[in-house]
Amino acid sequence: MTGLDFVLDRSVTIAARRETVFRYFTDSERFAAWWGAGSRIEPRPGGAVEIRFPNAIVAGGEVLEIAPPERIVFSYGFASGQPIPKGASRVTIRLEETARGTLVKLVHELPNAEVRDEHVQGWRYQLAVFANVVAREAHADAGSLADRFFACWGETDAAQRRAALAALAAPDLSRQCQGTALVDWTVAGPDGSERAKGTHVFELTPDGRVARVTGLWG
Repeated sequence: MTGLDFVLDRSVTIAARRETVFRYFTDSERFAAWWGAGSRIEPRPGGAVEIRFPNAIVAGGEVLEIAPPERIVFSYGFASGQPIPKGASRVTIRLEETARGTLVKLVHELPNAEVRDEHVQGWRYQLAVFANVVAREAHADAGSLADRFFACWGETDAAQRRAALAALAAPDLSRQCQGTALVDWTVAGPDGSERAKGTHVFELTPDGRVARVTGLWG
């Protein structure tokens, strides 16, 4: 594929393991979750890539290279032929492990500057959707994790409390940082009346443990 001299670069960090993120390029149900119902991918060289946007626009191409869980390359264009025909550009996605999770690096090579510029907002939106969809699966147990965290502070035995925290929190757990999950809480007295309330902000590690917690009293 030649003549693709105009490049669009985008990146996003997702708090999930690289293997979890890469499944969204190899499993059609997950692929459709961030593109649109009916989208599909065949995870092999020469395999079909079909994207069905919610507004009924159809795009796609074929898988050119795939090296799980690090890299996938596919051609891309539109079934209508506008602004470029199906398969007339190239998308390369690389996944890099970081302390915060997975850094997704996207490079979209296109035939001219006008078409490149048309995709700037589209990729910005699509990668934001992608990050949210992956994070929802990776941290589907966040509610239960928060419940377990709060339950630790009701444990009067210090050794048992430390053991319970060690099972659900990262070793360098901090309590003063912005997080990614908001959890409202209340404390009730023996008669059931509300004694206190507030919100905790949880930031989770890629493997689903608590990294940081910020407690806010209401």
